[in-house]
Amino acid sequence: MMLQAVNNESLVQGDKSSEYMSLTLGKTKLLAIRSEIYLIEPVDDRKQIKQSVLSTGRMELDGRIIPVYCFTEDLEIEQTVSIEKPVCIVLKQNKNYVGILCSEATPFNHQIVKIQALPECMKLSVRPIAGLCLSKSNDITEVNFLVSVQALLEYIDEYNTSRV
Repeated sequence: MMLQAVNNESLVQGDKSSEYMSLTLGKTKLLAIRSEIYLIEPVDDRKQIKQSVLSTGRMELDGRIIPVYCFTEDLEIEQTVSIEKPVCIVLKQNKNYVGILCSEATPFNHQIVKIQALPECMKLSVRPIAGLCLSKSNDITEVNFLVSVQALLEYIDEYNTSRV
């Protein structure tokens, strides 16, 4: 996906909603880039997610151990696996994998009006957000948070560093 800088502040793009999946975390919705999604896995059995010290949990996938994270609506990392989040989205970038537990994962079908880098005031608190997406569906306009593997890994590293 190619984003174009405008006035060095905002990023815009045409209607490319098919390039994203909407991930629901209670009232918070995240947009994940489809090209970074490795797998969408239902978590039918909580035993699939093993306990872990540095993440909410971990799961085995194709012989790899994947760290799995469960986020609150405020994008804080939860220490326990929530039964209200029965879907695991495994994102991949190069050799890095990370799982996110969510209550729902659906194709994003809104019209994208604008994609923008995070405003400076939002960069003050570390969050796994790569940008903002203004979208419309019928007459309803909403803002969604864009996540990327890179933003998640940076957030997780910061989180784990603060715990040591």
